[in-house]
Amino acid sequence: MEGSNIEIFLHGPGRPQVVHGRAAETLRELLVRHDALPAAGEHVFVGEPDDALRDSNAESDVQEPVDIEKTLEALELSRHRHVHTRARHRVEVIVHYSRKVKRRFSPAATIAVVTAWAKKALGIDASAGADLVLVLLPGKEQPRPDVHLGELLKPGQHALEFDLVAEVKPQG
Repeated sequence: MEGSNIEIFLHGPGRPQVVHGRAAETLRELLVRHDALPAAGEHVFVGEPDDALRDSNAESDVQEPVDIEKTLEALELSRHRHVHTRARHRVEVIVHYSRKVKRRFSPAATIAVVTAWAKKALGIDASAGADLVLVLLPGKEQPRPDVHLGELLKPGQHALEFDLVAEVKPQG
């Protein structure tokens, strides 16, 4: 495994980029090579957490930043494949529907996970809520389910607010 090449999705502000690393190199080496080292107060996360699906009543995800001095192999990046750098420790998410619910998520959490959590936290039956999606406020943009929260944050932003609405399906 030591010399093997690993394809990684490197997430920072904006769209992710596909990069390659060697199993034996450290995450720091990979981040330096791609000018993606976090600054003071920023963090690096590996993988895609689904904490909110296991415990929808918790106030926050439990995923913690990783040690960038570990190798890609030790961080199991051949399995996880996603690295979120220059990230906030937590993203405060507020969802409006019949009432407001909120939770702190890892910036590595996807819109699909946040949507599933919101429906569960709001007590929405899976079949009744099948057509409900999140739209970002204030602009009403509907992010794809595979978008990570950290990709939606603007510099200096630490919270996201959504409406849970019926998906508009084009006719014709």
